[in-house]
Amino acid sequence: MRKLIDALAITSFVVSAAIVGSGIYVYSQRDAIVEGVKEKAIAAVTASLPSLIASSLPVGLPVEGLPVDTSLENVDSATGFVNPGVAGVTGIGF
Repeated sequence: MRKLIDALAITSFVVSAAIVGSGIYVYSQRDAIVEGVKEKAIAAVTASLPSLIASSLPVGLPVEGLPVDTSLENVDSATGFVNPGVAGVTGIGF
């Protein structure tokens, strides 16, 4: 009976030491673990992003044949670039 109790005590010590050791390892490596999880999450989102965007865009919008505003009213005074917007449409089309 004594040998059984000693075996249980040793097993308990080993399990406790393993838990404490694992906690110390995770605590000391937490920055690397967080960065690894961030990289995997960003890679997963980046891989699925094109299909999400493509599925959310409406299909069949007329692109060709819209009148283009070529007046110089749309010249950006800071950069000098012309914003050739569609005639009668401002901003994002509202």
